[in-house]
Amino acid sequence: MYRRWWKKLSKGQQLKFAFASYNAGYNRVERAFRQARESDQQAEAWEQVAPFTPPETRNYVLRIQALMKGAK
Repeated sequence: MYRRWWKKLSKGQQLKFAFASYNAGYNRVERAFRQARESDQQAEAWEQVAPFTPPETRNYVLRIQALMKGAK
């Protein structure tokens, strides 16, 4: 999943999108990415795309981020 996002996003964002894709499926997150681009013309950060994804996926990414911060 991580490699699928490498051409579209910065390194800091790739991991968030990879986690979201693992949870919701790559196609669903890709569709959310396109919707965010159509509505805002800037879909370069997870925070811009997250509103277009299911609530479960948004929560999943937040939980993973919290775990990663705790591991540092």
